[in-house]
Amino acid sequence: MTTATSFAAAGLSLSIYRPSVSVDESTAPYTVTYTPRGSLLADMLQQYVDTYNHTIKAMGGFGSAAFSLSDSQLDVERWIQDGLAAHVEVRNPAGAIAWAGYVDSMVIRFGAFSLSLGPLSTVANRIRVNYSYIEPGYDVTQQERRFTAIAEDAISQRDYGVIWKIVSQSGMTTTAADAVRDLYLAENRRARGSQRVSSGDSQAASVQFQCQGYGARLTYPYFKRDIQTWNLSYKVDDILSQDPNGLFPNRMITLNTLQVNKWEDDSKTAWALIKSLVALGDASANRYLFGVYEDQQVRYEQAPSELAYHYSLIEESAQVTTPSGQLVAPWDIRPGRWLMVPSILVGKTLPTDLREDPRCMFLEEVRYQAPYSFSLSGGSTDTLPQTLAALGLSGRSA
Repeated sequence: MTTATSFAAAGLSLSIYRPSVSVDESTAPYTVTYTPRGSLLADMLQQYVDTYNHTIKAMGGFGSAAFSLSDSQLDVERWIQDGLAAHVEVRNPAGAIAWAGYVDSMVIRFGAFSLSLGPLSTVANRIRVNYSYIEPGYDVTQQERRFTAIAEDAISQRDYGVIWKIVSQSGMTTTAADAVRDLYLAENRRARGSQRVSSGDSQAASVQFQCQGYGARLTYPYFKRDIQTWNLSYKVDDILSQDPNGLFPNRMITLNTLQVNKWEDDSKTAWALIKSLVALGDASANRYLFGVYEDQQVRYEQAPSELAYHYSLIEESAQVTTPSGQLVAPWDIRPGRWLMVPSILVGKTLPTDLREDPRCMFLEEVRYQAPYSFSLSGGSTDTLPQTLAALGLSGRSA
């Protein structure tokens, strides 16, 4: 088990912030301004960290993270009120962000008693119901799809930001659909909790945090009432601009002139649409990547073709370096890049197309565990998935 001293020895630092969220109720739906790094809750926490791990993905950016803290009961109690939705930053020894996201759920332990809170993804504080409308006496096979008006809870939004849900129901009147909407909002506007008591458990006070990168907040529905087409990259940018929390103003969107339809109803979330758009690649079937990284910066860009990393099998301690030999710390390794194992097939000329070299892998996911453990997964990316996506098909090469 990784100890607090070993985490600190890695030179990482961990800080937690309470987001600042303002809600303007004068308009409908409410206008929300969400600032993740609102007020500092805790800094220099590395001396209390028992365990830490994170993932980063080529499609999505900062993924999940988990860490646990042991402290006094009084200090642990504060997280019951302040923990959920808190902004988390992990920095490397040079002060650059290695991972950032928010607390999605927690397990807080006081000896034999434990309290679980979350996940935040179960909360709903802006909701409408998509239902098939019927009137008494009408043939139920002649059902018309309708939407209720939006209902929302400003108190919940001030704690968590806007969390959208569209609930689908069948065969009901408008009055019944409104009642379902209001009941769903009332029961889901707060994060759920559960308790457990285990005899004989004498652990000290601790809290385990489960976190998500901000790409997990792309759950809102996207609307566009326009039958024209436009550049794929414009649509990606427009989807991000409709985020009700305004989390993604910092966008690096590479121009992609592949034409796609503008029109979208609210049947798909922003994340589902972005995944389908990224899968299309471009007109030349080049692969593209999408991720949310430090400072909620969104990057949509073509997958690189050059080599970024070497991995040594010869050293006593296996290491990742740049091609020029500069050591890359495990917490600084990023996916969406090419890695080569040069100690295999020594002397073989590196081809222009790295996909043709069995020593090379395209990093799809990086997993890091403090202090120095990591695993890298990937393969040799190809153009078939983009071609199939453009044809409205799915699959992969044999």
